[in-house]
Amino acid sequence: MKKVILIFSFLKIRKQEFPEIINGAIAIVQKYNPKALFIDGMFNLLLELQTSLSVLTNKTVSHPLTKVLKTQRKRRLELISAIVWQGEAAEKAAVTSQAEAVSLVVPLINKHLSTLSRENLKVIHQEVQNFLWEFKLNDVMVSAATTIGVKLFIDELKALEDSMAVNITTRRESKSPNRSVNKVELRNNIIDAFSRLLNSIELAKVEHAELDYMPMINELNEFLVIYQALIRNRTTRSKTAAQKTTTVTSSTTTTATAAN
Repeated sequence: MKKVILIFSFLKIRKQEFPEIINGAIAIVQKYNPKALFIDGMFNLLLELQTSLSVLTNKTVSHPLTKVLKTQRKRRLELISAIVWQGEAAEKAAVTSQAEAVSLVVPLINKHLSTLSRENLKVIHQEVQNFLWEFKLNDVMVSAATTIGVKLFIDELKALEDSMAVNITTRRESKSPNRSVNKVELRNNIIDAFSRLLNSIELAKVEHAELDYMPMINELNEFLVIYQALIRNRTTRSKTAAQKTTTVTSSTTTTATAAN
């Protein structure tokens, strides 16, 4: 059966053009009463998928809390550095009245915080949590931290960790449901439904020769040829650019060889 509807690779349609071609084709077919033309089955299938078109062009927007968390992570590293430096300073000062406090706090700092500056976020979070947990369990440790001047930094670190935990949970729970959609699969499903509609028109034209399908087909072809031309022009430009690159590379290589 000779095709009368213009068909090309719809996979080559760009993401921002895709809703235009589907919505445009639906509007054209709808004008001609799909039920009366015996193509309403495939038309309704495509119509159901039409509502999903916006998902394909939605841009993933950064959650407002992402910027907040970035600032908080920076501050966390600053606090970790301040605790480490203060511990080192107290150890170097070797003040007799602080000796016991230093012997309690500095080993804990070194155990969990001293090498975190280049670690990934998961390691930093876990080590900070471990540090705060061990610190909280020992009342003497709290007093010692006050003696060597790191208690305020540790308190802020604890408050910061609590705030970050809340922000991470809030961001996770408010993520757009569209992120879980497989856009490639959705696009392929819409293309498949669109192709089935066009094929059903071709078949119905043969089966129902008493009906005039050509006004709808002609309008569809006039609409589709615009996108076919876009694809051809882009393909031509890509080939021309590739040929120019090959020519320049070849010329450079030849010149270099001749020079040697």
